[in-house]
Amino acid sequence: MFKDNRRIVFVDRREFTGPVQDIIEDAYNFVLRNIHLGAVIEGLYRQDIYEIPPAAIRELIINAAVHRSYLDNGNIQVAIFDNRLEITSPGKLPVGQTIEKMREGYSKVRNEALAMAFSYMHLIERWGTGMLRIAEMIREAGLGDLEIIDGGTELRFNIYRKLNAGQTPKAEQVLGQSAGQTPETEQISGQNAGRTPETEQMSGQSAGQTPEENIQEELLKLSLDEKTVLKVLQTSPQIIVRDIAQQLDFSRSAVSRLMRKLKDKGIIERIGSNRKGYWKINL
Repeated sequence: MFKDNRRIVFVDRREFTGPVQDIIEDAYNFVLRNIHLGAVIEGLYRQDIYEIPPAAIRELIINAAVHRSYLDNGNIQVAIFDNRLEITSPGKLPVGQTIEKMREGYSKVRNEALAMAFSYMHLIERWGTGMLRIAEMIREAGLGDLEIIDGGTELRFNIYRKLNAGQTPKAEQVLGQSAGQTPETEQISGQNAGRTPETEQMSGQSAGQTPEENIQEELLKLSLDEKTVLKVLQTSPQIIVRDIAQQLDFSRSAVSRLMRKLKDKGIIERIGSNRKGYWKINL
């Protein structure tokens, strides 16, 4: 994360390595923690709304991992400025590919084996439609057009942040980090080096609160992905991780991690065996 709109002063900087599906999730969650989060009340429920559509963020990061050049030593870079989100992928455009063709939905896969693996893990669904869907989601969010810059040795995607263009959000702004936390920046390594996961501290029961009150407090702190998984469990309590991943177009490892967090917070628990049991929602 950079101070203001220039690539000069780091607020913080971090590098992740490891299995590609895990560092994609790390980068995706990093962005969500450090962009504005609004909320609207629909009936009895609070609906979180990020200033940039999360699906567009995830798609761009996955696209960078699939289409980058692994012959170049550079890293995929995810940078947050006051006015934009910037994702940079190493490598020139493949022969025959142009930015104009990308905008029209023409896809030229650079790493076919990786693309097939991502498809198998349900990280990508339909080849060649990613740019069109990203551009549509960004326009529908009122953020203008996706900016694509061919830097010769790298490809850069910019999404400009509406809340920093002098506009007032319709919903309350909720920072994606607790007081005293320092924003981070992440560079995703293109190598499968040993990965050191971040340690996540789960808040325990607050003094003077009943277990029910503590669970309600934890519900307000859930990420958008955690709430999405929770809604699936509410409608299909007997569903298994594989089917959740297919339904949400998430990786199985991501779903397992999200459900583990929900269990640690006491919001869900498994009743019965893995095969014949069901998920109980403690609301």
